[in-house]
Amino acid sequence: MRIHWALCLVPCLAVGAAQAADKPDKKTTAFFKAVADGNLAGIQEAVKKKVDFNAFDETDNTALCISATAGRSDVADALIKGGAKIDLQNGAGLTPLMLAARNGRVELANTLLGAGASREVVDRRGRPLLFHAIRGGNTAFVTDLLTKGANPNATDENNRTPLMLAAEDGQLELVNLLLQSKVELNARDLKQGQTPLMAAAAGGHDAVVSMLLKAGADRSLKDNEGLVASQLAEQGQHPSTAELLKAPPPTPVPVKAAPKPRVRPAAAKPAAKPPGD
Repeated sequence: MRIHWALCLVPCLAVGAAQAADKPDKKTTAFFKAVADGNLAGIQEAVKKKVDFNAFDETDNTALCISATAGRSDVADALIKGGAKIDLQNGAGLTPLMLAARNGRVELANTLLGAGASREVVDRRGRPLLFHAIRGGNTAFVTDLLTKGANPNATDENNRTPLMLAAEDGQLELVNLLLQSKVELNARDLKQGQTPLMAAAAGGHDAVVSMLLKAGADRSLKDNEGLVASQLAEQGQHPSTAELLKAPPPTPVPVKAAPKPRVRPAAAKPAAKPPGD
């Protein structure tokens, strides 16, 4: 029994040692607090104490990721000057630029781009910057990305597209913008087999549904469960959306009246012969 107990103790001690090693020391903890508080003097103090600006906190975020989420351009600038790696991803695979974009922090996103942040990095789920910008909902920023070459038909590991995200969120302006970029209207994700129209229907986004239908989205397609968009709207208790998605009745074809028979004029009678002929 003693041998078994000793063998069990070794891995437990190893785990405890690893957890202790992962826990930030006092100066690093003070540094992260200064970042969270927007305390520039505290950040400068961390520079003097040679704190690692690329360390991760207990939530698997770097200091630059934290400032990007909060939208603190002044803090981000101080961190970059102090040696923070601009494209270092957090535990979820998101860069500071992605976090700024998905939280609608456009000013900070532009600051990071100006400092050299990459537009080309993708996160661990294969999502490029455009996906996060769509989630952030800033039309001007998304427009800028598209103008500078972002692929409007990019897909993640689940084959989701920017149009699916915009439709799912009910982002009418972004849906309109993406439609102008010649996106695939009826693309399907792998997990549910849903199209952008289905995503909008499930969320009850009537204006987006109307726009997609006008653009030519196919309302008859079925997802992996065999449901069409109108049924997804009904499941989500969106009756007005379901009504929009009902197939319009066929346009009656006017019946042409049968042509009237042409009446031929009667043949002229021959002239009577004069008597004596």
